[in-house]
Amino acid sequence: MGQFTGNWIDSIGNIVPGYRGYKDKEMRRDSDRLLRNSISKLLTDRKPALDTVIADLLKSGKLEHMDRLSQIKRKLDNAAVRIRTAPAGYSGFFDTVQVRAEDLDRLYRFDMNLHEKAAEIAGLVDGARIAKDPAGAGGAIVAALEAFEALIGERDTVIAEVR
Repeated sequence: MGQFTGNWIDSIGNIVPGYRGYKDKEMRRDSDRLLRNSISKLLTDRKPALDTVIADLLKSGKLEHMDRLSQIKRKLDNAAVRIRTAPAGYSGFFDTVQVRAEDLDRLYRFDMNLHEKAAEIAGLVDGARIAKDPAGAGGAIVAALEAFEALIGERDTVIAEVR
């Protein structure tokens, strides 16, 4: 039995036709899932800050902003779940329809844009402005979340185009 030098996975890739492409697709699969989970986490991690603002406003008797803040919390949850459970942009190795690398790159660029938008939303929620001006800051957050949800819908269109 011969000795393999170096990484055994690379050795398999040199011997088994198609294995290297399979490995690359598996890495893309993991990257896709990790990126969507990261976007979801950016949004989910804002909920404690929002809860603090809600508690502070309740203590000070400013109940007129509770509907808006509850709406923001629901939209945060909805957006986080939608992106976390969004369809993946890859096809498995043995799937009938194979997604081309350039189509995957297009989807990844789209997902990176989603990540940037989620970071903007996180900044809005984390900003001290929301505690000082719940109505104004809340309106900006709702608008950003609605734009984000529209982008998720566009992502679904991109997925349909690359399949």
